[in-house]
Amino acid sequence: MKDQYFGDQTDYLKHSLLRQLAQAGVRLAIHWNRTPDDTTRDGQRTSYLSKPTIWRGFDPDVFDFIRSAVLNGERRLEKFEEGGFIPQALFCYDAWTSQPDLRKKSLRQFLEASDCSDLFFFDPDNGLEVAATHTSKSNLAKYVLFDELALVWEKNVDLLVYQHYPRVNRQHYIRHRFAQMVSRFDGLERAFVLSTSHAAFIFLPQKKSTKDIRTVFTAFTQNWDPHVCMFEIVKTEHGDTITQLTTQSNQRELAF
Repeated sequence: MKDQYFGDQTDYLKHSLLRQLAQAGVRLAIHWNRTPDDTTRDGQRTSYLSKPTIWRGFDPDVFDFIRSAVLNGERRLEKFEEGGFIPQALFCYDAWTSQPDLRKKSLRQFLEASDCSDLFFFDPDNGLEVAATHTSKSNLAKYVLFDELALVWEKNVDLLVYQHYPRVNRQHYIRHRFAQMVSRFDGLERAFVLSTSHAAFIFLPQKKSTKDIRTVFTAFTQNWDPHVCMFEIVKTEHGDTITQLTTQSNQRELAF
C-alpha cells in the first residue's frame, strides 16, 4: 500500500469495510505493507469524489473524510487512523521491503503487539505472491508471501488479504489461490471473498473463530450493491466448491 493510493476509489471501499468490521466489534490489526510512492498513475482514480450524489451514500462519513484529505493534498496512510474510524485497531506502517528478513521481523513485532486482535489484515500493493517473486526480488515488495501469512495463521488469528485481479477469470483465480493456501495452512477449510471488478478481499477464518464476520460481509455487500459480490469457497474431499452468496442488482455498473 502506498500513500498515493489513499483515497483511490477502491481505497474508499476498503476503508468502509474496515470501519464496518470495527463497528461490529472485530478487533483489527492492520499491516499496510507500506511501499514508497512511484511515478506511475496508480492511485489516480479519484474522480468519484466529485460525484457525491452517486458515491457518498455508500458510507457518508468515510467519503467526506477522504474527500477532504484528497482535496487538501493529505494523501497519507496515517490519515485514516487520525480520523478515528477504528479506535481499537492497531496499525503498522513499517516499510514493506524486498528483504524477507526485515519483513518477518516487522510481522513478529506487530503480532506480539496485536496479540489480542481478532483479525489481521494484509494490504500489499498487488496481493499474494506469484511465481516470479521467487526468481526476481525486484517486485517482492508488492506481494505478501505465503510464509508470512502462515506466521499469522499459526497464531490462530483470522486473516484478511487484499488481492488485485490479473486479467483472468475471477472465479478460477480465486479457487486457485484458495487451493494454494489450503495446501499450506493446517485447518483451513473455507474462505469468504468480497469481489469487485478490480480486486478481492480474501477472508480466511480459523476453525475457532469467535466473530460472525460472515454476517458483517453480507451486510457490507448488500450496502455496496452493485459494486461487490460475495463468494464462499469450501474444501471438500474431491477438491473445493465455490458458491456466490450475494447477487448484484446490475453488474454493468461495477466500478471498483
